Amino acid sequence: MDRRATLRSPLWNAVAAVVLAAVAAGCAGVATDAMLGATRILVIALVVILLVGAGRALTLGARATPDALVVRELFRTLKVPWGAVCGVRLIRYRPVTFGAPSVSTPMPELHYVDGDGRRRTIRLTALGARRTAVAQRNVDELKQLIRTHGLIAPEAD
Repeated sequence: MDRRATLRSPLWNAVAAVVLAAVAAGCAGVATDAMLGATRILVIALVVILLVGAGRALTLGARATPDALVVRELFRTLKVPWGAVCGVRLIRYRPVTFGAPSVSTPMPELHYVDGDGRRRTIRLTALGARRTAVAQRNVDELKQLIRTHGLIAPEAD
């Protein structure tokens, strides 16, 4: 697919994959013969999980298919049919980690209607950025994808 149909943050996806793979390598190094059998099996399972996460990190983002917008985050994939998409906007998200606020991050927020008719939103954290201009470019490209599928008017997003 061309760049306009798949939105990713290639650098940060690669960084996440390298970090997860490095932790997996460290865990694999710990799984020595001196380790007890059950513990070694658990560590090897952790290595496999980390390597799967590293592979998945390379695919994070949003992809347009003929029938839906597919949003891939590290721990979930959400397929939103084009008819359910209401729009997208730029937000500044400030998560709270262990009770302490962290850095505010600009990112796209997708608005859609779920299968039960409830209005929902999802933050596309994989398309967030440190610079507002980069996050806004991702929002603009998402808006163009929505317009391309002809399901919302340009002023409705």
